[in-house]
Amino acid sequence: NSSGGAEPRSPPPTPHLQHHQSQHQRSASQDLDADLLRDRALSPEAMRDYSDVLPADPSLAPVSWRDTVDKQCLKKLNDKDLKRQEMVYELIQTEKGFYRHLSIMQKIYRGEILRKGLLTPSELRLMFSNLDDVMDLNAPICEALTQLQQQCEGSPVETVGQVFLALFQDADPTVYADFCASQRGAVEFYHKKLKSDAAFCSLLSKIEQRPELARLKFPDFNAKVMQRLSKYPLLLRGILKYTPKTTANAAEIAALEQAATLAASYMETVDTHLKKKADQERIEHIQRSLDTSACVAELRPYRRLDLLADAKRTILREGPLDIVVDHSPAREIHLILFNDIILFTLVKDSHFQLKCPGKNLNGQHKSPVLRLCDTLVRQEAAQKKGILLINKTDACMYQLRALSRNAQQSWFKDIHDAAANAEAPVNLIRQKSLRKKDTISPKTQKIEMGLRGMMAVLGPPTAIAHRRHSMDLLNAQTTAAQTRPASRRIILNRTLDEHWGFSMDSTGATTRGGVLVKSVNPGSCAEFSGLLPKHIVLFINGTPVPQNDVAMAQVLIEGKQRIELEVISAEEVGSVQRSASLAGITHSAPRPLRRNNADAVMEEDEEGLDEDDEEGDGGARGLSVSLPPSIAMGGHPSSYSSGGAKSRGDGSGGAGAGG
Repeated sequence: NSSGGAEPRSPPPTPHLQHHQSQHQRSASQDLDADLLRDRALSPEAMRDYSDVLPADPSLAPVSWRDTVDKQCLKKLNDKDLKRQEMVYELIQTEKGFYRHLSIMQKIYRGEILRKGLLTPSELRLMFSNLDDVMDLNAPICEALTQLQQQCEGSPVETVGQVFLALFQDADPTVYADFCASQRGAVEFYHKKLKSDAAFCSLLSKIEQRPELARLKFPDFNAKVMQRLSKYPLLLRGILKYTPKTTANAAEIAALEQAATLAASYMETVDTHLKKKADQERIEHIQRSLDTSACVAELRPYRRLDLLADAKRTILREGPLDIVVDHSPAREIHLILFNDIILFTLVKDSHFQLKCPGKNLNGQHKSPVLRLCDTLVRQEAAQKKGILLINKTDACMYQLRALSRNAQQSWFKDIHDAAANAEAPVNLIRQKSLRKKDTISPKTQKIEMGLRGMMAVLGPPTAIAHRRHSMDLLNAQTTAAQTRPASRRIILNRTLDEHWGFSMDSTGATTRGGVLVKSVNPGSCAEFSGLLPKHIVLFINGTPVPQNDVAMAQVLIEGKQRIELEVISAEEVGSVQRSASLAGITHSAPRPLRRNNADAVMEEDEEGLDEDDEEGDGGARGLSVSLPPSIAMGGHPSSYSSGGAKSRGDGSGGAGAGG
């Protein structure tokens, strides 16, 4: 300045990782991805120039801090100060390089893959995990360090601890932990995709030849987050070591100490997360490889052993041990120690056979699953390498032999500590699933749903008999002499140009149930399938359509490529006297059910329903339904078939007799 004094230097910027900054960074990355997706002007072989969106390459800067200042400045510093400045310079430059590597992953790798459309959203998430969240945390830090370096250009950097203290105080360590935990899966997916997808392999080959990548490949970039986290404590403690212990530096020393401690705790969080992830993957592998064929008789429930039901279940240890079976030679087993149970297995062809050799005092097979909360752990007095496990529930004892004395002590301690802290296993055995003969097919479920809807209107019937063709309850109170109209089943397939090929109207005055077909497009699939104007749509895919409810009908067909309509002509409806409470009720009848003697599975008859369209009379159509006295004519239960003819309540005669 004009007075010749030193110009006051503003304090270094301290980034506060607040929510609005994170949202700003996220929106910026999303905008970039949107630009890449809209960038269709490039030829398939062309690749975007990313020099304008990537941070500057710190490798082009001087290697040493000494090369950035003049000799006069260096003469004022002692050796300890010089070492401190070199450590600060290394911290800043490596942070810039780290953020540049993240940007390469986001803008080049993911950007080009998005532009080519080679991966689905779930595959992108698998390959890049929460990369945006990691960048949101480090972007303000990189910016603050760059500004600090510019302000101190040509002179020493005095304070840097507050910048990193803000990072570790405000950031969520699980963000880094989630990314590191997905690293293995991302690299495996990368290698698998290179082998199976030629287009992906070609694109990645071009990407990894770009000069910005400096001959690094995707796995190298993906490992940068874990590597960076491990360096933070070392770099911060190095700066702290060479910071003079003076009163003027008290705040800087406190910030560096706290930041280094938090950085170390971040690594512990990541390590814990990684171990939990590895345990989960190992448990999933054991569950997939579990062979329960040896679980017979009283051990049969263990065929439904579910190791994944309890999310808190962890593996503490596994390995080979010998088990003494009566007076026979010891046999080798593979013992898996969880926090709540012990599994006795035999390893065969990369599978874990759930089996424990030997029998208990009752002559039954020993359980291969031992609950630690019911187990006493003792050392065998006569055998230095022996461990005794006593099941308190059935007084069964397991005699184990370790391979050495040291192994025995280690195994004994681990099992003893696990048993002391064990809780009762949760959901260890899966609920018994429905057997095949107990399962209900979707078609049968649809039929039962229709019957339940009919019963809700008619009241509980006294007798319902299955018939082969369609049923029609459009007017259950018509007299026996009247002819009943029969509904038709029409199947439509949606086309790109015609859509469904028909429109519906909610103003049909003649309808009491369903909606009126207003028009049918000429030459459309609807016309070829037999749909006509003034048809009334009663059911769509088995679901009844309320009277004149076009909105409901649109909901039932929305998003589908194939629908099944049940229609009746308006003229037929107008010719039949209807009851206000029952008008418009119709449904596809269930086809006769037959029992397959081989597996006792209830299956629907495969004979088609197209015969309905060929028959002229409706006497053989529908179900035989006995109406309650409140609905039946004359106050007596009467059974009506779809043809309007009465049948006896026992279903033994007439056109409505049930099969």
